[in-house]
Amino acid sequence: MTASAATPPNKQCPRCGEAFRCGLQGSGPCPCTGVLLDAPTLAVLRQRYADCLCLRCLQAQVQQGIHAAGSPVIVGTPR
Repeated sequence: MTASAATPPNKQCPRCGEAFRCGLQGSGPCPCTGVLLDAPTLAVLRQRYADCLCLRCLQAQVQQGIHAAGSPVIVGTPR
């Protein structure tokens, strides 16, 4: 996600290097709250990266199948 001028980026993605706005570090909501990951997937991401990924990289990791086989991964808006 590219930050707008009204909400400047406050993080840098450790995967792609792009600056992005993390809603959890500032005024929310954070775009990643729409990506629901199971515990094994979160564990893999935490092993690989020391900080938050931008939404684009997070979705790419999910689409590449880093989650454990058979584990639910939902990308969308939470209800």
